[in-house]
Amino acid sequence: MKKKNMVAPKLYESKDSAYLFILALLTALLACVGGCSNDEMISEPQSQVHSQTDASQNLGEASSEHAKSKISIDVAALLRFNRESTRSLALRLQLGTLTQSSLQDVLLQSTDLPSNQLQLEVQSLAIRELALISPESALNSIEGFPPESRSMLVRIVFQVWSISNLDQAIQSANDLQVFEKLAAVEGILLSRDDLSVVTQQDLAREILGEDYSDFRIDELFLDETIDDPELAWSEFISRHEHELKQLPTLHIVHLANIAGVLESSMGAAVFDKIQRDVPSGPTRLGVIVSVLDKIARNDPSRAFKILTDLNPEGMQFLAARIASTWAQSDPESALNAVAVLEATGLRTSLQHAVLLTWVEIDPFDVMDEIERVPPNLRALTGRRAMTSIAFSSPQQASKMLHRLEDNRSKQIVGEAIVTNWAQIDFQA
Repeated sequence: MKKKNMVAPKLYESKDSAYLFILALLTALLACVGGCSNDEMISEPQSQVHSQTDASQNLGEASSEHAKSKISIDVAALLRFNRESTRSLALRLQLGTLTQSSLQDVLLQSTDLPSNQLQLEVQSLAIRELALISPESALNSIEGFPPESRSMLVRIVFQVWSISNLDQAIQSANDLQVFEKLAAVEGILLSRDDLSVVTQQDLAREILGEDYSDFRIDELFLDETIDDPELAWSEFISRHEHELKQLPTLHIVHLANIAGVLESSMGAAVFDKIQRDVPSGPTRLGVIVSVLDKIARNDPSRAFKILTDLNPEGMQFLAARIASTWAQSDPESALNAVAVLEATGLRTSLQHAVLLTWVEIDPFDVMDEIERVPPNLRALTGRRAMTSIAFSSPQQASKMLHRLEDNRSKQIVGEAIVTNWAQIDFQA
């Protein structure tokens, strides 16, 4: 398997990019924590974990009962899964089998689900699948959504879109409303951390225009040289003792900077210090994720090992991000590391994250190396890869269609080929 030669920028080389980057991370992380903070612990009892087969079968059976009426997700089936992690896994497996029109139906139906948490789960997974097929359709499908949820979904669309076609993503982002432009920038920065700092700044300015000035950083914290990180840490903790649980983003950036310097001398022991001195909550999560992300850029295997040893709050989000970062340079090693995790739900969820990143970066490589994919995920991964190819090159996808083994996959990819080929001909 070939390795990608992607060079990541230094995380804190620029004040503006540091702030935007951690703002994007915190926004995505804190959206996740409410549903997954305690679900994905490495030590979870196996008796509480549904098997992948059970999850997919239960939801799949319910879905097939409603296929004729175009209702793709059954609420009763979803509510049978008490744990967010297994419900998410079942949804991913089922949504990966749906066509573009069916995914649009799911998004429309999701607004009637009985809880905000359930709506968030269904929408975030469905929009990612739809963005793989057609990001334009994904954006159009959420036009009538409330601003708060639409912003989150726009971020996901541009995470996917910026990998498959950055120029198109930027062009589309320029046509959005102001609050949606920020979400688009956050999504692009989350996915395209291979871009240079200068490119990231230029990209943000191009999309946000004058609004970019809202994200200038107060010189107070980030210009400070940290000569004595131990002293800087203790003074900061003492000064903000009563607000440590949930600091403003700017303060979290500064504390993460200090922790990053400490990590250079202390190694993984800095995480014990973070967990000891900072109470559980958004601040601790923000500092941990930024330091781990910095480590992952240079040594994702080490970052993943530290994370699994820590087993912190927000485990699913953090593990998925690091595994995805790893997959950008060496998807085979990332898959091998994930495969040895004991927690069934977390293991399968991270396999999905690695494979999805791989598909987004190089779907042709995925098809060339499809035999390396775990057998239980091979059909879904092949379908996703071919759907992605159909978006960028429907003619090439039509020549590769025979490489899919099951008829359902051929039908889904065939529809994607026809749809995107027709769009290309129309635009021409």
